[in-house]
Amino acid sequence: MKKTYQLSMLAVIIALSVGCGIPSASGKTAGNTIAATDRGDILTIGTTHPLSSLNPLTQSWNFIDLYATSLQFLPLAALDDNYQIVSQLAQSITTEDNQTYHVRLADAATWSDGEPITSEDVIWTFLKMSSPQVANTSFDFSMIKGLESGTSQPQATQVDGLQKIDDKNLTITMNRPIALNTFMNNIATWIMILPSHVLKDIPDDQLVGNAWFNQPTVVSGPYRVEAFDLQHYVTYQANENYFLGAPKIKTVNIQVYDGSSLIAALQSGEVDFVHPALADIPYQDRKQLASIDQVTTVYAKPITNEMTFFNTHHVPDEKMRRAIVEAIDRKTIVTSLLPENGAVGEGVIPEEDKNFYNAEEMETISYDPVDAAKQLAASGYDGRTLEWYVNSGDSLLVNAVQIAQQNLAAVGIKVNINTVDFDTLTGTIAGSDQYDLFSVQYTITPIDYYADVNSLANLVMGENGNSKRSWTGDFHDAEMDALLAKTQTADEAELKQIYVRLQNMIVQKVPLFSLYFLGNAGIVSKRLLNASATFFGAFNHIQDWELAG
Repeated sequence: MKKTYQLSMLAVIIALSVGCGIPSASGKTAGNTIAATDRGDILTIGTTHPLSSLNPLTQSWNFIDLYATSLQFLPLAALDDNYQIVSQLAQSITTEDNQTYHVRLADAATWSDGEPITSEDVIWTFLKMSSPQVANTSFDFSMIKGLESGTSQPQATQVDGLQKIDDKNLTITMNRPIALNTFMNNIATWIMILPSHVLKDIPDDQLVGNAWFNQPTVVSGPYRVEAFDLQHYVTYQANENYFLGAPKIKTVNIQVYDGSSLIAALQSGEVDFVHPALADIPYQDRKQLASIDQVTTVYAKPITNEMTFFNTHHVPDEKMRRAIVEAIDRKTIVTSLLPENGAVGEGVIPEEDKNFYNAEEMETISYDPVDAAKQLAASGYDGRTLEWYVNSGDSLLVNAVQIAQQNLAAVGIKVNINTVDFDTLTGTIAGSDQYDLFSVQYTITPIDYYADVNSLANLVMGENGNSKRSWTGDFHDAEMDALLAKTQTADEAELKQIYVRLQNMIVQKVPLFSLYFLGNAGIVSKRLLNASATFFGAFNHIQDWELAG
């Protein structure tokens, strides 16, 4: 049976992997800004997240790099606000066996120099991203046939799993079945295609730091970079030859602030747009947003999960893990700290996911300090102090965990809160043996949970019995393995039931839990027309945005 995404050709700009979900950091730096009086027709997008790269070959697995890069170079497809796949460069993506994918590129898709975007561009990009000289560790290409080692050969021009049919058609063959949603959510929406006719003569070992990427001469997206300082700003000029229509706004500036400075920039009229995935505004400052007359603030759907991971090596007893969750009054945390944009939830699937969330069949853990005390006694808890690590830049989380600390003390559980910066939390603490619990904002795209659950919640078992410790420590479950494998071959009805079972397994065994789900603030200046600050799809029609007056 053929499975297909027939993609409508929309002007979309943004939408394998260790997981398509993304942990969220707080911004660290504020740079020189464009004064409101000097802006003229410049659109300023405010963020609290510095960039790590504008080169698609070296981009990291985070939203700021994705969105900033794909203003210049489009992926094959993207998501809209309803979590539907829409076109970027691909007209359609189909498969009959979940293993060989046929990609049909849009006839209208062209580079800014007028050359057509071809299957050779797609293949070249995949080969260079997987080149050992580039070695982008954010992406794992080992699921593609011929790239089982994770890398291609130096200066490779072909591989078995990437085959050109003609200029607008190619096949991507996996070495094992991969669900259509997994393919779309990882490969199709995250890899930015580059112009091989411009770059093909550059040796692999000169691609990463090549000056061409500082001011690309040929792009596929609506804008091209004019100047940047990754810690402070990026300035773009319009691609007048954009194949979906020349942008109406000619200059776009992405400006990096800290949270409080961003509020001030909104008050002064300096910032026109804030994407909900790209700004962490201190929760104590959010009330000020309602008083800023020149902007409209809308909170995104609460799909970002404040995931809290147990190190099951240190906390091996399910009864104790359940006691900890039962003892925390998560409803009070949400009503007191997130009255407009929070929700209590379980596991990894938010209630906002209308495709897979099933309230009638999915289990929950209620606030029950009496039962928590019973579970704790049955677990044999020895009274030791638990070390709970959190992101120091997430003031909302710090306050929430302080409430949880008081709740836990009421049933006899001692907790020490450790605040560390985001990079330390996700790069050093996570997956180590230093913590008992740690919490981090994490967003899983609500069309595919396979990669994230497999890599974050379950001990990943490799060949020859080797394993990779996940963020839940030593937790591993054979039934979970089997269910995760089935997600890659199941039909839609079966997939829904599999996700119900996976969610319930996480609730029952408690390798992790959701402290809360939240929707971050999206902000649009009233002088900016045709823009919506949604979590997914916000930049899908950026070429149609206009500045009034």
